[in-house]
Amino acid sequence: MRDPIAVLRELGLTAKEARAYLELVHEASLTASTLSARIGDAYPGIYRTLDALIAKGWVTASEGRPRLFTSKPPAEAAAAAYRRVLAGAESAARDFLALGGAGSALSPEIQIGKGLGAALDAIAAAVKSSPENLFVVTPGRIDPDLLRRLLAAFSKARGGVEWYLNAENRGDLSALQEVHGANVRALAVIPKATLSPTRMEHTFLFVGRSRMITLDAFYRSGDLDETASHSIQVSDADVVRVQLEALVESTRVLAGRPIPRP
Repeated sequence: MRDPIAVLRELGLTAKEARAYLELVHEASLTASTLSARIGDAYPGIYRTLDALIAKGWVTASEGRPRLFTSKPPAEAAAAAYRRVLAGAESAARDFLALGGAGSALSPEIQIGKGLGAALDAIAAAVKSSPENLFVVTPGRIDPDLLRRLLAAFSKARGGVEWYLNAENRGDLSALQEVHGANVRALAVIPKATLSPTRMEHTFLFVGRSRMITLDAFYRSGDLDETASHSIQVSDADVVRVQLEALVESTRVLAGRPIPRP
């Protein structure tokens, strides 16, 4: 098992903040003085540490004196950290692309669609515009309404669509037969797995061998969160080729059957 301090540092906490958060996770609530004694972060440093954790969304503080500090649930704190990392990556990607300036030969290779609506719009546009076959994999269970919306988009594809889903969605596929396009071959063959109620489920869409769209559907307490969901579109042929080859092979292993190459 990985060192939890190292994991929390990758999510944006300092070593002191990570130690403080982990201590709070194991207690209902603590005062600053008690926490200071436990982790060795003396005054006024302990307040700087706690203020930073509050600002980053990992900890809450009560009113009154003495103030009691409480950790947010790990799933909630991790989801908030993920969104901050995503926002930072999006900003950095925009800044990098802007380096080319007007008229530059530098062309965008990464596009991020924030929110489920923008993600589905990006997928629908790619599906309609490309004459190439589509290869799609959704390893985890997908929300039935999102499944319906994706089937409707894929039914408009100009080429064939090969879509591999989790076995949990087999009944949903049967119930949505009327949405299937004649060109869509959807198979729920990937084995079931125990799922966390708060999680990110991915759908990988390959448009030929030069474009890939990843739909990241965020589920909070078991319900699809449309605002926190997003898409990432990559149009670098080398990157897409490697991802496609790896995903085809891993899907073949998961499903226990040969998966045709798109």
